[in-house]
Amino acid sequence: MYPPPGYPAYPPYGYVPPPSGGTAIMAGVLALLGGAYGGFTAISGFFALQRLEDVRRSIGSSATGPTETEFYAVVATSGGIAAMLLLGGILLLARKGAGRTLIVVACTLAVIQGFVSLGVIEDAGMLSESSAATVGLALGVSLPLLTGILAAVGSTARWVAAGRTPAAPPMYGPPPYAYGPPQYPHY
Repeated sequence: MYPPPGYPAYPPYGYVPPPSGGTAIMAGVLALLGGAYGGFTAISGFFALQRLEDVRRSIGSSATGPTETEFYAVVATSGGIAAMLLLGGILLLARKGAGRTLIVVACTLAVIQGFVSLGVIEDAGMLSESSAATVGLALGVSLPLLTGILAAVGSTARWVAAGRTPAAPPMYGPPPYAYGPPQYPHY
């Protein structure tokens, strides 16, 4: 008996709906945005350091604080994290498991780099109570943390795994034997 009109039909027994890709797609998009922003920041930071070197040489400054090597290390780390986020975002949206891993590792490194950068800024004496560094740290840590959590949750793993599984065979196919009279009618 079919359900009366206006009522939805129930799915067949054993039907499992495909997993939702909400968290995975959000993690991929946030990773792409974070990677693009990190790449822009790394490139502009590199040019700013070049300019800083020129200015220090021209005035003969012997300023104390973080060395240029430390600044270059931070810029290079930012560039590496940005590249990992971009590649991870692309791979995650293509439903590859390596994308999840890259995003989680890159976000972990970004959070660590945020706290290390805060320590470098504080050692240089550039951190004050009303500084924008606190807001920058909050954004610089919370967004990678959110992206990493979205990439690490189980629903993202199920969405990635669902993309790799082949489609199920049709539930109703032709019978394994031809229709007709029974082969042994006397039984």
